[in-house]
Amino acid sequence: MQIGVVQSRVISDRLDRGELDVGVLQVFADERRADDVTLASDALHWVKSPDLAIDTGKPIPLLTFDQDCFYRDWALHAEPPPPSGFQIVMECASIAGIISAVGAGLGVTLLNARHLQPDMEIIANGFPTPPDIAYVVRTGRSADTSAVKALARTLTSDADWHRPPSPR
Repeated sequence: MQIGVVQSRVISDRLDRGELDVGVLQVFADERRADDVTLASDALHWVKSPDLAIDTGKPIPLLTFDQDCFYRDWALHAEPPPPSGFQIVMECASIAGIISAVGAGLGVTLLNARHLQPDMEIIANGFPTPPDIAYVVRTGRSADTSAVKALARTLTSDADWHRPPSPR
């Protein structure tokens, strides 16, 4: 068995190419595939530090994960965009880094409800409404083997996935 932690889009692409047998990944809820097994659903929110003043006359400072992140692509292409658009001010591969950057007031970002922190402010107006996401187990081309089926069953039976997000 080999385990890797990478962006969901990378996992999906590797599954499609037959490079992985099973993946646990996030997708937009309306982009689930027929054979995906949904582990949990979650909401996305625009968030910022309460100390960050947003000037809509200037590009909005955007904190993003790397270029393989589907949140980033959605944020940059969603309609209607903020009047002056976005300026990516930080790119980070880790959720801890993004959370720290929000807390430091460096910019705005999209976070799922599971990662909201008490010191974050949800931005309710002036930004496109983000879609919901789902955590899914997706199998690759070799899903017919008994080992792959057993692993997928184990992943989908974990009760932790079905627990709702912690309240803020």
